[in-house]
Amino acid sequence: MDSLKLNVGCGIHKKEGYTRIDKEASVQPDYVLNIEKQRLPFEDNSVDEILAENILEHLRNIDFFMEEAWRVLKPNGLLEIIVPHYHHHQAYSDPDHIRYFTEHTFSYWCRKTIGSDGRLVIRGKMDFDIKLIQNLIDQETVERLGGMNNVIEMAMSHNGVFIAIRAKLRAVKPLR
Repeated sequence: MDSLKLNVGCGIHKKEGYTRIDKEASVQPDYVLNIEKQRLPFEDNSVDEILAENILEHLRNIDFFMEEAWRVLKPNGLLEIIVPHYHHHQAYSDPDHIRYFTEHTFSYWCRKTIGSDGRLVIRGKMDFDIKLIQNLIDQETVERLGGMNNVIEMAMSHNGVFIAIRAKLRAVKPLR
């Protein structure tokens, strides 16, 4: 049986083996859907992987999407998220971006996280384990600043070294 993989907010991009979902019919996705308001048209526990690349920063109702992703993902299913890094100009220069992400943002969808008030963080009906958080480097900027030596130091003193954050989350089922 083939695995079911979704590319949510796909835009014009086509990825081999992925079912494409977008709110714009003009990009000819497999499903036209507003992921902030409409349920994903898949059964519970039926999806192996969801790719959400450069879409979450546009969502006002992000928890609705995260709950829907959790609902359709199989136990231990993968949600891969790529968002602009909060230090990169792309995060805040696009007027359609309504939220910023740090490396710590994704922990708020993990029910093992302790909040600043000392209690477990529980956001909606979802639970994910973090498998990877990765800062993606803007190679052009790094080369312009003198190469890969001291990338972390450069990132702290120069906006634009980290272009995006990649997070890989695994659906924890049943809820903890």
